[in-house]
Amino acid sequence: MKEERLPVSIDPVRFAKTNRLCSGVVNLCDLPRLCESMTSNEGVVFVAMRFFSNEESRSVIELKLKSELSLSCQRCLGEVKIPVDLCHYLVPVKGLEEAERLPSHLDPVWMEEDDLVNPLVLIEDDLILAIPLVPMHPEFDSECVKVLKEFQIEDLNKNLNKNLNTGSQESVISPFSVLSDLKNNLNNKY
Repeated sequence: MKEERLPVSIDPVRFAKTNRLCSGVVNLCDLPRLCESMTSNEGVVFVAMRFFSNEESRSVIELKLKSELSLSCQRCLGEVKIPVDLCHYLVPVKGLEEAERLPSHLDPVWMEEDDLVNPLVLIEDDLILAIPLVPMHPEFDSECVKVLKEFQIEDLNKNLNKNLNTGSQESVISPFSVLSDLKNNLNNKY
């Protein structure tokens, strides 16, 4: 098997017949749909593609990706780095019926009209699918906790200053006061 650089377009059937290997580095900024979800488009993704025919004579693309994505933490709204290290097995298909007949461990890849596949589209699609539904720092990450504490202290200071400036001595209403009132009303009825 001969290893070569990542091509601009791929004929997956021809590549599989010759058991080709391709690898390369792609700049994240060259993946515009992915960049829409990221806080920074700096960085790279390391790509390795192996083409082969399986026991059912299907052309298979083994796609390995390794990168680190900069996303917005949904807990503290700061930047969180999400490592990506994945491997997928893809089979080129021309129609929905062909895709539905694939075994569960193989994913379909839609071939273009000229029976070619764009590797950048494959890479970008897999990286988009690797983004967590809710990206967050680990639960007890010091950066996330630090930002949350700063927000809480800011809110507390704003409320305190507001009460001091208005001369108001009223206390902050607890969200559980409604439950307390409900409990008291129930106790009075019985």
